[in-house]
Amino acid sequence: MSQPKLSVVLTAYREVRQLSRLLDQLLRQKTSFPYEVIVMVDEPRDEALSSIQKRYNGVGNVIFDVSSERRGKLNALNSAIGLARGDVLLFLDNDVEIWDELFLEKIYNWMTRYDIAEIKKEVYRDSFINRLIYYDYVSFGVASYIFEKRVKRCAGLNGAAMAFTRKALRELGGFKNCILEDMDVGFRSYFTGLPFKYIYDTEVIVYSPKSVKEWLNQRTLIKPLLNTLR
Repeated sequence: MSQPKLSVVLTAYREVRQLSRLLDQLLRQKTSFPYEVIVMVDEPRDEALSSIQKRYNGVGNVIFDVSSERRGKLNALNSAIGLARGDVLLFLDNDVEIWDELFLEKIYNWMTRYDIAEIKKEVYRDSFINRLIYYDYVSFGVASYIFEKRVKRCAGLNGAAMAFTRKALRELGGFKNCILEDMDVGFRSYFTGLPFKYIYDTEVIVYSPKSVKEWLNQRTLIKPLLNTLR
C-alpha cells in the first residue's frame, strides 16, 4: 500500500460489535489520497472481534492492535500515534457513524491549513434525552466556532471526532495522563498557538446515551476519577 496521507484511529474497550458498521463506512470513503485505519482494542470480551478481524485484517488499509489487558484509552491513543504513518491523524470513537462519503477528503483538505480541528457532531435524535444531548453538542460546537473566529485557537476538544497534524501532536507531546485527555490536549494547544479549525462542512453521527443516568455518568468527573484509582 502507498504511504498513507491520513491515519484514522479508532479505540474500543471490550465492546466491538459496532466496529463493523464504522469500518464499512470508512472503507467506502472517496479520497484522492491513500489512508489507513488503525483499530486499537483493549480486553475484547466476546468473539465478535475474531470475526471482525477475519473480515477486515489486511483488507487494504485496516490495521488491528489488540491487547488482552486493559491499557486504557490514554495509552492506546499514544500507541496509535506511534503506529500511524499519516501526516494527519483523525481520532474517532468506535460508535459514531459517517454518512458523508467525502468525510475524509474534507478533513484532510482542512488539515493542510490547520494543525488541530474539532469536527461537528450530529446527535441521532429518537428520544427526549437524545434531544437534550443534542443541545449539549450544539453549545459545544458554537463555542468551538467562536473560538476559531475570534482567537483562532482551541480551548478544548470532544474526543468523539478530532484531528491533528503529526507536527502538532509532536509539539504537544501526545496525550497526557489526566481524566479528560481530549479536553486537556485541546486546552494545551491554546497556549502553543496552534492554528485551530472547527470543521462544520461534514460531520459524524453520535448515538447518545438512552437514559439520563447514563448521560450524567458520561458528563461527570466522578466516574472517570474512580476508574483511574482502581
